[in-house]
Amino acid sequence: MKINWVTYTDASWMDPLIQYLEDLGHTVIKNQLGHGRNEVQRLDESFDVLFGATIGVQRLTRALHDDCPNVPMVNYNWDVYEWAYKNHGHGTTIFPYDLNLYEKLLQDSKFVACPSWSVVYRNEEFFDIPREKSVIVKSFARQISIDPSRVRDDRFIYMPLRQIPDRNKGWFEKACDELNIPYRVSDKHLSEEEYADTIASCSFLVCPWYEASTGGLSLIEGMSIGKPVLFSDSKYMGAEDYLGNYATKFKHDDYEDFKLKIKSLWENPSTVTFEKGFIDYYKPKRMAEDLLRLFEKCL
Repeated sequence: MKINWVTYTDASWMDPLIQYLEDLGHTVIKNQLGHGRNEVQRLDESFDVLFGATIGVQRLTRALHDDCPNVPMVNYNWDVYEWAYKNHGHGTTIFPYDLNLYEKLLQDSKFVACPSWSVVYRNEEFFDIPREKSVIVKSFARQISIDPSRVRDDRFIYMPLRQIPDRNKGWFEKACDELNIPYRVSDKHLSEEEYADTIASCSFLVCPWYEASTGGLSLIEGMSIGKPVLFSDSKYMGAEDYLGNYATKFKHDDYEDFKLKIKSLWENPSTVTFEKGFIDYYKPKRMAEDLLRLFEKCL
């Protein structure tokens, strides 16, 4: 199979997927949208599938599909949250993407790959994409290297996700302040070493959001070394698809329940154990195989 893979030049974190597909004998040509330049491998009939790897390359993906509309197209919609949908078109600083263009791109796709049911629901609600056309392909998570001897509990809670205009924004900080519990929030300036040590030393991890397509892959990184996780029971919380009953959940619209769950986890320190193979499922090999099956369905 020959795949035209449309992505950013700095999206090297997806390279393990491409490497695995190439190791299986498939040809992957990267169409890369860079900083002020396009490195474009024009589409022709020799390609079997056009794959738009992110919303950020939608215009390039659109142009390539227009070049050769008979080549089936798959787009991976990582997320379009409620707050983003409500704010698109109101200025580029809040949500810079053209969702009118993206809607047409998804509708013209043979399939839309999604990381969780959260995005399947939003595809249907926002873009009128039938559920059978949205296919869940769960993301892999980085396998950060943490020496087991460094895993400890320094008695603080960590919220590793980026700040977004979510319904529940501010809940985490407010609850910890009211409970007088030490906490840390995501800091993009952390080095890889500092980030790994924060994961290794926290008491547990929290995703307070009403909506998140994976819940944050950092939750899997923490759970892989035994850290408990707390997230909301919203139908738009993708962490349910990834962590399920391994995690603790709070009522998505109940701040007092959220606060109570934090207090309970804080006062009852524990570690998480999971079935053999759970972490292996979130490695690049499995995601690449899922994408390959989806591409094959297009042919």
